[in-house]
Amino acid sequence: MAKKSRIVGIPTTEHKWQAESDLRTLMEATEIKRDKRRFGAAQKLAKDRLADIAKVAGEPRTGD
Repeated sequence: MAKKSRIVGIPTTEHKWQAESDLRTLMEATEIKRDKRRFGAAQKLAKDRLADIAKVAGEPRTGD
């Protein structure tokens, strides 16, 4: 368990690491959204995965 910060407003090491990781994720997402080819490929993969998940769940997936 991470120690709590003793100074108000200063995040713990774990919170700081998580914030830095989240920032990297958001920056990469912005880059992907700007790149139509990457974004389109990611959307296609997401739709394919949803179809696979629906099969496992036993629910037919309607077309888009």
